[in-house]
Amino acid sequence: MARRDSNGLTRLGLLLVLWLAGLATGYYALLAAASRYTTCTAHSTGLACRTSGFSLAIALVVGVVAVVTAATVVSYQRQTRWNVLIALAALIALGVCVFAAHGLLDTA
Repeated sequence: MARRDSNGLTRLGLLLVLWLAGLATGYYALLAAASRYTTCTAHSTGLACRTSGFSLAIALVVGVVAVVTAATVVSYQRQTRWNVLIALAALIALGVCVFAAHGLLDTA
């Protein structure tokens, strides 16, 4: 019984880190989406100031939600090592989303 509780606590800790990273990444992606309406002037030509940049930022937000949701669902009733691998893969995917949002914000 102690082994089962240990797996649950490990999963809970990993998901807590993943959800916090997802919240931070999602917030950063929302900032990229809002940059069109806050930092762009009437004659700005950067990607973040165009409709395609806004669409890309919204796709990043949806991607963040999908990564966190998929990692949460897939890690249910798995062994500890699989939970660690799933969390690492999800954190790498969130890192890619952060770099994409940062690159989008740089074009504003």
